[in-house]
Amino acid sequence: MNKGELILLTTDEIKQPYEELSFIQVSAPAQGGHDELNEKLKKQAAVMGADAVIKIKYQMETAFSIHPLFIAVAYNAIAAEGLAVRYKD
Repeated sequence: MNKGELILLTTDEIKQPYEELSFIQVSAPAQGGHDELNEKLKKQAAVMGADAVIKIKYQMETAFSIHPLFIAVAYNAIAAEGLAVRYKD
């Protein structure tokens, strides 16, 4: 089992004392779903040695991709943001 699989993801606060590490933001095309966002959150949190990502907020947004000839194509994307924390002993 890798470290990313052990990281807690929650939209709430946690009761355990913690140290704030960093605010994390990720996004993905909407068809990837929340599972893809959660994996990205876990990967970023693992790199910084976090035990959890708390106060996560999910949202849908419209993004634009610029193609050759400067044609903007809109697509739906989903985003997540949360606070990476490390538990205090």
